[in-house]
Amino acid sequence: MIAGLAERQQRPSGVARITVSRDFALVTLAPLPRGLARERCEGIGLESVRIRWGVAAIKSTSRLPLVLAEGADAEEVLLRGERGALLETSRSNFFAVTDEGVVTAPSPTVLPGIARGLVVELARGFGAPVRLRAPRTRELPRLREAFVTNAVRGVRPVHSIDGIRLAVRDDSLTFRLQKALGQRMGV
Repeated sequence: MIAGLAERQQRPSGVARITVSRDFALVTLAPLPRGLARERCEGIGLESVRIRWGVAAIKSTSRLPLVLAEGADAEEVLLRGERGALLETSRSNFFAVTDEGVVTAPSPTVLPGIARGLVVELARGFGAPVRLRAPRTRELPRLREAFVTNAVRGVRPVHSIDGIRLAVRDDSLTFRLQKALGQRMGV
């Protein structure tokens, strides 16, 4: 069904979404997000926001609190939980690279994304320890690097959080993971 839709729309690449309810299934196809290639190279900046988001473990079409947090610019934001826990973004899973290794909030605190699971596996394969705990805002100045993942956008480096600059280097674990995930998922 998706291949036929892509052929009819003459869209060789894009984002397919399947929405299933009790009464119907809907398949849509959209272009890849604008600026994605630039984001994968240069990274993205994030601002953290405190939000109560009680359905992290459920991928839902009910995104109103996230849309409101993103604001008029529809920019991805980093969701901050209790005591400065950095959880996930409004569209992606969040990872920090610290002296401990790769640190990311555990499920069900965050959505257990497909790309997230593969990146955890790939990081361990590279010999990087993975700690399932939420990084904290007080750790920001000491982060070696940070990145976000999702199945459509792949791995994207983070160049700043709340105005604190982070290194984006070609030899980083982030770019090694980006390449490996791209080969595994085709993103």
